[in-house]
Amino acid sequence: MFSRPLLWSLPLLAAWWGTSGSPPVDPAAAKFAPQACSNPVWQGTAGAVTDVAMTSLGSSATMWGCIGGCNGASPDARVYFAPNATLQNIGSADVPWWDWLGGGNSAPQPPYGNRQHPLLVWNLYRIDAAGRLDQIGRSGVKHAWYTTNGTCGCSGGNILWSGANASNLQGCTDTYSAGNNNESRRLGPRSEIVPKDAVWGRCGSVWDPDCDGLTVDPAMGPPAHRMLVRESDLAPAQNPGAQYWLEAWYVVRDDAAGDNNFRHGRGQSTYAGGNWSNFLLVAGTQQPGPLLASWVAQAPAGTRVMDRELATAEGRVRLAVRATPLADGRWRYDYALMNLDFARAQTQGSEPGLRVLHNHGFDRILFDLPASLPLESSEWSDGAGLLTPWASERNGDRYGWTATEAAASLTWGTLLRLSLVAAGAPVVSTAELRIQEVGTPAALSLQTLTPGDLFRDGFEAP
Repeated sequence: MFSRPLLWSLPLLAAWWGTSGSPPVDPAAAKFAPQACSNPVWQGTAGAVTDVAMTSLGSSATMWGCIGGCNGASPDARVYFAPNATLQNIGSADVPWWDWLGGGNSAPQPPYGNRQHPLLVWNLYRIDAAGRLDQIGRSGVKHAWYTTNGTCGCSGGNILWSGANASNLQGCTDTYSAGNNNESRRLGPRSEIVPKDAVWGRCGSVWDPDCDGLTVDPAMGPPAHRMLVRESDLAPAQNPGAQYWLEAWYVVRDDAAGDNNFRHGRGQSTYAGGNWSNFLLVAGTQQPGPLLASWVAQAPAGTRVMDRELATAEGRVRLAVRATPLADGRWRYDYALMNLDFARAQTQGSEPGLRVLHNHGFDRILFDLPASLPLESSEWSDGAGLLTPWASERNGDRYGWTATEAAASLTWGTLLRLSLVAAGAPVVSTAELRIQEVGTPAALSLQTLTPGDLFRDGFEAP
């Protein structure tokens, strides 16, 4: 798809991409006089706060194709989708949205002395009939390059204006259509990003492989950086009673609100006439925040749950669990481990010539588990099938899984499901996550629920 400002007039863009309602203006906006979409107030100005919220995923994600020959149930074929995504600047700082691809787009720009722009990723999840959560698809990174600045009285350009600085004191909106989000020229790998800081390593990237400051246009067609989903993971006959959820996330530098730039909604794609339909989102199911929160909230009666997020200087990780009672005193523990934006990134140089060598996350998880308690079953699952399976291990009163190669670490925006069945009721315990890259700390700990020994009654759990 061609560049947005070249292909359409702004009125047509507004009609095609749509707009959304406007939240109240941040009270901090009163600190600044309206500037009619000029003289940006950047993050770092006293009182200015960056806060970009995702407000809509539209009504569907477009199915763009199939790799490997779809027949409605193939375990080898992959379908790929891309969503619409609408956001709004609800903070009091203006947000840079600089293009980086094309002639003349090399010069650094304020406020960061680079070509800063938001980044968009999306994931697809399946909750099976038993309530287990798997991430069955994850995209590469969409690099944003232009904002239409809807609903605010400002013209389109390379700054998303805040309500404090817009003509009508309403924060500007912008929609990237499914077509724009599937554009080959603007899709890259997650491995080039330092996620917590929303920093892109331009040097050595797919757009500047020679690190000479001159952009190239790789235009990598499918399947490169698409959200590929196994056809068999969508087939109704192979997934009876399953729910499907789409999640998208705008990664914005210095964003003050951790979760309102996420959004998720339930939907479905169907196979007919030799093709899959668009992923249609069910009206009323869209919610802000990661899907993980909804999975915990929807646990059925009698299920014990715990949901913990740990924020560190290197990013955030979240561990949720559903403990479900089974027959004969047995319990099934389904864990969802989500690396939100944690990376102990290794880099060279500095912006705008920064190179990201790698951005690994975690490569082992261990749960407290009494050595005297036998496990009936255990399962490690990367629902998307993109990682080499981790090896299970049991050492005394600990049980868990370890990555068998560096490329299989749990990187940002990725979820793993871990399931245990044991005759032990839930007790409050800990899980330890080992950070793949050497450094301090070497591991992180999160509170969770694990099977207690045979002599506990389970009332230790909340």
